[in-house]
Amino acid sequence: MERTRPLNAFVTEVLNLHPAAIRSDARRLSGQTLGPLDGIPVAVKDNFCTEGVTTTAGSRTLLRYSPQYDATLVARLHAEGAVLVGKTNMDEFGMGSFNMHSAVGPCVSPWAARAAASASTPSATSSSASNVAVHHLPNARVPGGSSGGSAVAVATGCALGALGSDTGGSVRLPAAYTGVVGFKPSYGRLSRWGLVAYTSSLDTPGLMTNSVADARLLYTLLEGHDPLDATSLKGSAKSPSRWNRTPGGLALQGLRVGIPQEYAVEEMSEATREAWEVGAARLRDVGADIVPVSLETTAAALAAYYVIAPAEASSNLARFDGVRYGLRRFANGDETAGASERDAEVASSLHAALAASRSAGFGEEVQRRLLVGTYALSGEVVGRFFMQAQRVRRAVVQDFQRAFGHVDVLLAPASPGVAPLCIEAREMLATEAYAADVMTVPASLAGLPALVVPVVRSAAENLPLGLQLIAPRMAESMLLEVGQALEHVAAEHTHSGTYTVSISHDHMSSLL
Repeated sequence: MERTRPLNAFVTEVLNLHPAAIRSDARRLSGQTLGPLDGIPVAVKDNFCTEGVTTTAGSRTLLRYSPQYDATLVARLHAEGAVLVGKTNMDEFGMGSFNMHSAVGPCVSPWAARAAASASTPSATSSSASNVAVHHLPNARVPGGSSGGSAVAVATGCALGALGSDTGGSVRLPAAYTGVVGFKPSYGRLSRWGLVAYTSSLDTPGLMTNSVADARLLYTLLEGHDPLDATSLKGSAKSPSRWNRTPGGLALQGLRVGIPQEYAVEEMSEATREAWEVGAARLRDVGADIVPVSLETTAAALAAYYVIAPAEASSNLARFDGVRYGLRRFANGDETAGASERDAEVASSLHAALAASRSAGFGEEVQRRLLVGTYALSGEVVGRFFMQAQRVRRAVVQDFQRAFGHVDVLLAPASPGVAPLCIEAREMLATEAYAADVMTVPASLAGLPALVVPVVRSAAENLPLGLQLIAPRMAESMLLEVGQALEHVAAEHTHSGTYTVSISHDHMSSLL
């Protein structure tokens, strides 16, 4: 972890792991392990509550917040014997596509352009740069957001698996940019209890690993109804797929894979287009039928998302006022954390104190989205914006339902191109950055499971390019099976070292 610190993947590191390792070794020697994850290092995105470990959600307003309880998924990881190595960097409250909007500074991808590094596996920036702002280096690239820290932790071998959260692509986009597997289950399959809310109707815990098999293992251990989460689904996930496997045939014989034509957006790079074609060809090689389909609401989905998400965030983040908890700044500029009895004598008015606290505690991107969301919910325009966005969301759901009447899964890119340079990301307009989510947002609006698998590397930059598989709601089992087939055939053709670190193989081989 020391060698990866220049990448700023962690907000908080758990420094003393030796006692946990000794206890795990003792259990393994006695044959009494807690579960398949006993002793396995995992990382957790910093918007999941962890008892006694600071949880900031990437925001200045929560820099001193230490929860008194574990999120349900964190508790389930502990119950299986997993060892928490740290809380990972993220865009503030999950608002960002590049992990550039964090109170502790940007996170940086371990991948460099071919001109700087030609190795077949990611590598951390030299430790000699530990005192340098790495994101200012000319070849530094973003890891994707908002779960960029979790992606970097897995890509560099600091953790064999990581929790992330996906609201509009925040697990899938970093996975595509850093060459790891990113899995977003159906909305409600993994508990949200203890996850700091951004957009309650969209926030979905997700998993990041180095292989689809590891993602399947983690999902199997973590999924299940949680009575503490009102949105948690009951019952087992059963695939509604019409796929009839052919005994003795190719791995995906009889599977119908849809290629959504509208995902060929204007912003798509030629490298991404080629990767998409390669992925489709690889699936055809193992027996799948490739079928073009239409998702007419794709373009409208992005616009609807950037109304719905800020609107819900404006409500969810109203609690961070400095009165109940969070950073408090008084009218005279003094600061403290949490409630205080100095209100009457220091603050000129309650309104001034609240405004000062939120202005100091929230970053520029969060403030931008809160202003948009508050406006979208205002009485004069709520029907014109928010209600219209909800109608578009319903149309997106119906669009997917029609498509899945003809195919079993969809194959599409996860991003328009490779990870941009940090310098480029800083200079982008907000709307340009939002466009990075164009291929991930539709599945989020529909609450569908989606899986990103690294398939190829770009010829020009030698950077990862991941493809996204989308399945019908509750069809996680089939989705993961198809993902494993795609991963296997892609690895056969690329001979990359991407999957050398694995929970399933119960060992850790550093990529550095």
